[in-house]
Amino acid sequence: MEKRRVVITGMGVAAPNGIGIENFWDSLVHGRSAVRKITRFDASTYPCQVAAEVPNFDPTNYMHPKTARRLSRSI
Repeated sequence: MEKRRVVITGMGVAAPNGIGIENFWDSLVHGRSAVRKITRFDASTYPCQVAAEVPNFDPTNYMHPKTARRLSRSI
């Protein structure tokens, strides 16, 4: 069987309960929920008004602003 090498170049998390490994892990350890009232749009006409949005996420910290404008927030 051929052995293959793997290189880990970094780790990161952009999740509703924390951006960055430390924040994410701290939220998990302390049982903090990321589900809150929706803020990205007016959800008052929908039966469900809660979601797990990723607050305070600025994609330009991780990519060129032009690229960030072209991508959906769900990316």
